[in-house]
Amino acid sequence: MTEHASCPCHTDRAIVPGAVKKTFDVQQASYGKQRRWLSKDAKLSSRNLRAAPYATKQTSAEDTKIHFIVGVARGKVFVRVMEDGWAPTGDGMAKFVKRLPAILSKVADAAGALPRVLVTDRGSCFYHGATGHLVKAYQKAVTDEGFRTFAGDDASWQPADIPDVLVHETVVAWLRSYLRKHPWKQPGSPTGAREKFEELANDFVKHANKNFEVEALCKAMPKRLQELVKSKGERLTH
Repeated sequence: MTEHASCPCHTDRAIVPGAVKKTFDVQQASYGKQRRWLSKDAKLSSRNLRAAPYATKQTSAEDTKIHFIVGVARGKVFVRVMEDGWAPTGDGMAKFVKRLPAILSKVADAAGALPRVLVTDRGSCFYHGATGHLVKAYQKAVTDEGFRTFAGDDASWQPADIPDVLVHETVVAWLRSYLRKHPWKQPGSPTGAREKFEELANDFVKHANKNFEVEALCKAMPKRLQELVKSKGERLTH
């Protein structure tokens, strides 16, 4: 996309374990799949055993979910941690879009017109899965706030799974890598966990904007589309 496009596109969640075993599983899963140097007598120790990778992705009944939205605009990354009770639905995204002008004004340090093109995937909070049409609540908020969607009102032409094309997915990968390298100790309360995660997300934003080529990433969409055409629809390496 050009510098006038914004990508508040990815909704995700952090999981705050509600049980001791889940806390242990999340900690073990945070190590990822990298190899670790262990002596033979330590490999079967419970603290060194691998946990299922789903511990950080699937919630149990006693867990708390912290939803957040990742975006990139005019050479800057932003992460917005959503309030308790927010859900990734059309109504939830409509609430976020209404706040988006203020977020972009701060993030992009825009003196003039704000970015107006919203590039998203085909998540159920944006588009109906069966038809590809915009969810009504989200569509109304986009129109009311003066934005427009990159895929239009009907995104049935856009593949549902193109993380290698959408530039915000690169930011998501950066964030996940950062969280693996900076594991956070779970506070005892959901409120404390939300505050701690928001602090960690803010640290990531500062790190990304300082150390990564975010401006080049913001302008990478046309090149990625050209690569997609050249590869005849095969997966890209991004």
